[in-house]
Amino acid sequence: PPVEGIKPIQRAIDKVVTVYRGDVRRLLDVCRMRIVLPDLPSLARCLRLMTRDHDVHIRRVKNRLSLAYSGKQTAGYRDVMVNLQVVTDEARASGALLHICEVQLALRSFMALQTPTSHERYRQYSSLRAVR
Repeated sequence: PPVEGIKPIQRAIDKVVTVYRGDVRRLLDVCRMRIVLPDLPSLARCLRLMTRDHDVHIRRVKNRLSLAYSGKQTAGYRDVMVNLQVVTDEARASGALLHICEVQLALRSFMALQTPTSHERYRQYSSLRAVR
């Protein structure tokens, strides 16, 4: 399923309550998108371009493609997740300057393995893991 756009309100509330124990400041993926790339060199090039954009301030990168990253944390899901701020005059004027967005950089070969229910399984797993 696509992740582009705005996270549904009920899912945002559920995530704040179950995953972040009520701390709404930790919810960073209200505005999100996924870029699907053909291979690792393309993904690295995309990330490099993001870091060179003066209007983009990268706040966090999770490399869930790394062999050191445990797939147990994401129910096997793999990508490079970037939290960023867009710092432009338009963002300043609209009051969105402090907003942090999520961009998922995913490999086409991995996305081809997803099934219609895989994201729902991940979401349920993530919520269950948080309640422990």
